[in-house]
Amino acid sequence: MKPIHAVMAGALVCLLAWGCEKKKESTTIIIPKQTVVKPADTIAWMERSETTRDIAWLNSNYSIRVVRQSVDSLPLAKDEIGNRYYDNVIHVSILRSDGSKFFDKKVTKKMFSEFLTEEMKENGALLGVVFDRIEGDRLRFAGSVGSPDIQSDTYVPIIMLVDKDAHVSLQRDTDLDMHNQAADTTHIDDSQQNDNQDDGV
Repeated sequence: MKPIHAVMAGALVCLLAWGCEKKKESTTIIIPKQTVVKPADTIAWMERSETTRDIAWLNSNYSIRVVRQSVDSLPLAKDEIGNRYYDNVIHVSILRSDGSKFFDKKVTKKMFSEFLTEEMKENGALLGVVFDRIEGDRLRFAGSVGSPDIQSDTYVPIIMLVDKDAHVSLQRDTDLDMHNQAADTTHIDDSQQNDNQDDGV
């Protein structure tokens, strides 16, 4: 009987030891090594886009054409990782029914600088300007400056208004502004109407 007890006791010790080892293994936490994402060496750009819209406004017919394209003559924009992008220029033209120009301007990020933070002034890109709607004797365009990364939702929404005399005024769009800051209004001087501003393009 004693040898049997000795065998059983030995087996019990082995089981306890095995259980302790398994318990220790279950509490081991493995932390995977984090991969550091480095910015690309190349300079990216946003795709060229072009839209045309025909409208009836103030008893006349107009055609609105908006073209966005990247240029290499402006300071580069950067996303959150540090990837570099060419900034955009947006050409907004409004033609009368006879083909004559009512409004013609190249829009750059610099035009919206007073609504931007220092970070956005330095690294943001002009993302877009699109015709929104008619507001009485003014045409409303929605614009934005933000991260050039298409996956990012970091941007500053801006409203550009063109009145019946082709004068431009700008506002920060508080309806889309996550920070809900007050909408300041800036009027563009008449001397800047027909692309006389030196924005490096």
